[in-house]
Parts: sequence; structure tokens; C-alpha cells
Amino acid sequence: MSSPIDPQYLGTPNLPMSPTGKTQVLNLDYNIAGLLCYVPFGFIAAIVFLLTESKESKFVRFHAIQSLLFAGGLIALSTVVSIVGMIIGKIPVIGFIFALLMIPFWLIICFGSLILVVITIVKTYQYQFYKLPIIGNYADKM
Repeated sequence: MSSPIDPQYLGTPNLPMSPTGKTQVLNLDYNIAGLLCYVPFGFIAAIVFLLTESKESKFVRFHAIQSLLFAGGLIALSTVVSIVGMIIGKIPVIGFIFALLMIPFWLIICFGSLILVVITIVKTYQYQFYKLPIIGNYADKM
């Protein structure tokens, strides 16, 4: 039987491994602390863990940074689309067509982000350094 830090169990042997342990402030297991960064309003937990955890807690810090980048990306995308929608919405015929096209676009974004959050929660609970597309590489460098 393999331990939770066994590279074969992690499925990502080329990423740095994090030993199982507890966080300094809340005394949580690393996997629980990491998945708390992805739950709704998890950006609060992510900020707390970034400010309180040492550099040696690479697992918790990676997931905290990745969740903040993901939330920031969603907020930026929402802001840009809202501004463009308000501008185009002022045009009489095109604005109505644009509004109709935005409904399936927003549904895809909402369900896609929900699926990504569920995947990251499950992978984090399994002690995996799961990288989200594009964002994961930035989080790994930080």
C-alpha cells in the first residue's frame, strides 16, 4: 500500500512533492488547507495561507496562489464582458442579438469554472499538484 506522498500515488512525479503535515496557524492537514482555497470565498483562506505559511509549505502555497489567480481571472473576464456588453447593448438591433448570444457564453463559463473547481478540490484532497491550464504554470513559478 502506498503512502499519500508516494510519487506514483501523486501522479505528478516531476512536480515538487510536499510532505504531509499541518499548517502553522490553523493546524489543518495540507490537503484540507489546499482545498479550502478553492471553495466559494476561498480567496480569504488563500490569502491567510499565503501570509502565514512558510516557504517550505509548497503544496499549500501553490494551491493558494493558483486559486487567487483563477478567481482574479474570472473577475477580470466578468468585468471585461460586462463593459463590452454595456457598450454594445446601447446599439438598437445589435445589442439585443449580443445579449442573446451572451447567455450561452456565460453558461459555458459558469459551468466550466464549476467543473474546474470540483476537479481541483478532488485533486488537492488527494495531495496532487494539479495545474490548471495556463494559470498553473504561473502559480508554479511563484
